[in-house]
Amino acid sequence: MGRIRKRIRRSGVGGRAAKKKTVMNTFIGGLGYGLVEKHFGDSIPTVPMLGKSGTVALAIYMFGGSNQLLNDIGIAAAAIAGYSWGKEGKVAGAYDHGLASEA
Repeated sequence: MGRIRKRIRRSGVGGRAAKKKTVMNTFIGGLGYGLVEKHFGDSIPTVPMLGKSGTVALAIYMFGGSNQLLNDIGIAAAAIAGYSWGKEGKVAGAYDHGLASEA
C-alpha cells in the first residue's frame, strides 16, 4: 500500500500579502474619503446619529455594488465613524435632535 503523506501548510507569505493588500486598500479608501469630504463635505447629507462618515459608509454599503474603490471608501468611512464614536462618544458631523451642536 501507498504511504500516507501529511501536507504542511505554510501560512507566512500568502497571509502577509493578503494583509498588505487589505491595509493598502483601507489606506486608499481613507484617502478617497478624505478627498470626498474635502471637496463635497458641505453638500453631503447627514443621517442623525450617524454623522457624515457613518452616512457615507451606509450609503456605500447599500449602493456601492461591486466597485472595489467605492467599497474601500465605505470601509474607511466606517472605521472613521467607529473611531470618532469610540473617542468622542458621537460621530463627527452628527446632529443632535436636528440641530447642530453648539460646542
